[in-house]
Amino acid sequence: MGQNFLYDPVWLERIVVAAEVGEQDLVLEIGPGAGSLTRCLASAAREVVAIEIDER
Repeated sequence: MGQNFLYDPVWLERIVVAAEVGEQDLVLEIGPGAGSLTRCLASAAREVVAIEIDER
């Protein structure tokens, strides 16, 4: 499987806004990779649980 990582803060913010993540939300992120989206989600949500099984 290929992996693509998104680092552009404008697009990361657009994703969070489109997902309508709010300050009372608990977010489960599967495959966070480098964590760039995780950090953006964490600034918007009450809590983020990120699960990564790939050791790379």
